[in-house]
Amino acid sequence: MNFLNTYNLMKIIFSLIALIILSSTSSAQSFDKTKKYFKGEKTLSLSWNLQTNLTHKQSYEGNYGSTSFCKIDKDRTAFLNESENEISVFNNDKKEMSFKSGITPSLGLNFIADNYFVFGLYECAIHKSNGELIKTIKLPSSLKVVEKVTEVGGNIFFVSSNQNSYLYAGDKFVKFSGIPLYPNIFVKAIKQSYNMARIVFIESNLEIKSFNFNTDKELASLKIIGGNKSNLYLDVEYIKQEKPLIAEREIIAIDIKNNHFEKLDNTILLNEYYLSVRQDISVLGDSMYYYSTSPSKATVYCLSLNSNVKKEIFTKEELSNTYHFNNHLLPVLKNENNSVIKSPPDSIVNPISRTEIIARAEAFETYVWTASSENIYDGNWCDNQFVYSAPWVQVGNNRSMPYMWDGFSSLEKYDAGMELGLSAGNTNTSTNIGSMNCAEGVDCSGFVSQAWNTKWKYDTREFYHITVEYSSWLDLKPGDIANKSGHVRLFHSWNENGTMNMLEATSRDNVWRVVYNTYTISSMQYVYNPYYLYSVYTGTNSAEHKQLSINKIIISPNPVKTTFRVLSNPTDLLLNADYKIIDCNAKVIKTGKVSISDESIDISTLKKGIYFIVLRNNNFEVSKILVKV
Repeated sequence: MNFLNTYNLMKIIFSLIALIILSSTSSAQSFDKTKKYFKGEKTLSLSWNLQTNLTHKQSYEGNYGSTSFCKIDKDRTAFLNESENEISVFNNDKKEMSFKSGITPSLGLNFIADNYFVFGLYECAIHKSNGELIKTIKLPSSLKVVEKVTEVGGNIFFVSSNQNSYLYAGDKFVKFSGIPLYPNIFVKAIKQSYNMARIVFIESNLEIKSFNFNTDKELASLKIIGGNKSNLYLDVEYIKQEKPLIAEREIIAIDIKNNHFEKLDNTILLNEYYLSVRQDISVLGDSMYYYSTSPSKATVYCLSLNSNVKKEIFTKEELSNTYHFNNHLLPVLKNENNSVIKSPPDSIVNPISRTEIIARAEAFETYVWTASSENIYDGNWCDNQFVYSAPWVQVGNNRSMPYMWDGFSSLEKYDAGMELGLSAGNTNTSTNIGSMNCAEGVDCSGFVSQAWNTKWKYDTREFYHITVEYSSWLDLKPGDIANKSGHVRLFHSWNENGTMNMLEATSRDNVWRVVYNTYTISSMQYVYNPYYLYSVYTGTNSAEHKQLSINKIIISPNPVKTTFRVLSNPTDLLLNADYKIIDCNAKVIKTGKVSISDESIDISTLKKGIYFIVLRNNNFEVSKILVKV
């Protein structure tokens, strides 16, 4: 081959290389041009007033009223007023119609196939688009908390807070793992650590693909709020600060086309929660609608992926404006009849396992009992106050223990009270005392006291006598509590996506009973703190635990003047165990590692009195009394 031919060949090769580079560059530029960002616009703004029916009520737990919403179409929006069990429909900013829900309580709504699905605790009402009630259906007992109702591929699914979906067909339900994304494909989020979650795609209840979601923030929860074959939308919450608890929340869009998982855009949401809203995001087609509540108005924003330019949806000033209902609740009335517990013997609580706590708590929610007309009080004058039974109680069979201000009824005592013709709960919370002689039921702290099997009722301001505070919310375990002055929630379990299942006796409008609720970190901000009962342990049987305490773990000497040892048989029972010494005000005053080589623990600097030593490792938790002389 001569020089000219070689030169020409090299020109061709270089031309091809240049063409490939140019093509790659052009392709990259084309991809950049097609990348989409959120475009945000305010679509509805309504003041709180009677004319709009967007009213609200202040409570000890939160501000309630229009606490759920959904988009019907681009112009129409429906709000559910939980306090009034009423749905109001707006065409842009003009009220179009309103109608009463067919069930009590009504907790959420969606608009599907030209019908309203209004769901509550154990049932769902289906209404026509004109508000006419079609029918009510009973929900499966395993469906504890309904997150939403959605339609995919012509099928209607009830989605639970634990990311299971129930296909509704002919009054029958078929359970699927995951949230329906498009026909035959489901998706779920599984939190792996403080900074990573896994998004899993499921077909026929089998995992078919997944990708990791990573963050450098402290991940609290990740909820999948909708999507299609192209995009997936995530509602992500982070812990910015543990005490007081402050959350950060953002919406993220993920490109999932052709197994290409890439974040398209994200936007931080407002930390402004005037109402305790159960359902504040509604997905309609390729757009998301976000319902924000401030002290003056309700605002709905549309977030859609149709912008080629990145632009912040909320200004820095808007993001810096914080308002949370937890900081603006009704003041707690002090019950002078309840003595505040101060003496050390009063704070001794028998050991109880987490399994027993949950079993006792669940029994109050699943409790089926019978009411007669004598058990339904409608403003009866009794015990120097007006007594009102829980509004959902009916003659015949009922489910769940009713709420009663200052109530501390066991299941057995409640049954006896119904036989005597006492009121099934009492919703009158305007007095300093409960109707102990006229009604039976539990309030929030009475329910937790029953679940913990304490000798008497502790109120929310007295739990510090028998609990220890966690340093992090992410340490919560079954049987622990989220507590503030005025309300307490019993932690049941973590959902895979990082949200929290709670059992609580709630006075929330129209609920008035022991129920399951699912919460995120943002709903606990500022005033709630996480605690565990100092005498709780991991296990299944308290009798076995007490035997373990007496026969296998010994504090020697006890009473103690200066030093003592923790002994066990076998010695490896205490392997890798930590100890905490707690005074009778539940203050942790000394911590350390338990030595299996008989090393002594020095408490010579402690004052004389009664203490508790909590011993804990991966196999057990045990609490023992320690007397310093």
